Amino acid sequence: MGPQGGLIVHEILCLFTDFDGYKAFYDKQGLRHREGGPAIVQPNGDREYWTRGVRNRVDGAAFIYGKTREYWVDGKLHREDGPAMYRSPKKAIGMPAVTQYWIDGVQLTEKEFKSRSKGEHKKVSKNG
Repeated sequence: MGPQGGLIVHEILCLFTDFDGYKAFYDKQGLRHREGGPAIVQPNGDREYWTRGVRNRVDGAAFIYGKTREYWVDGKLHREDGPAMYRSPKKAIGMPAVTQYWIDGVQLTEKEFKSRSKGEHKKVSKNG
């Protein structure tokens, strides 16, 4: 089916676009969803990866806004080879950088993360 008010509707996917270049992909149930690429694409290049309404990406950051990176797997913050969340400082408004370590939705201190035995984890994600 062709464009209808900014929508392109396919059998299993709906793409919403606006005149600025914003794109959002949805499945038949109206959930953010896209396989093989980001479900949300901002005109400035920011991106979000979603699978059936859940933030999810196993081969890199699922939430990429400027220098902010968040690694999500099946709706949980998760990264086995570094911080699952990094937000750069915003000096103009006095916001410090944020670096957080998460495994399967459980936050760890940097010390806990680095002291995990090598047998406990396998590499799940790459740097995004």
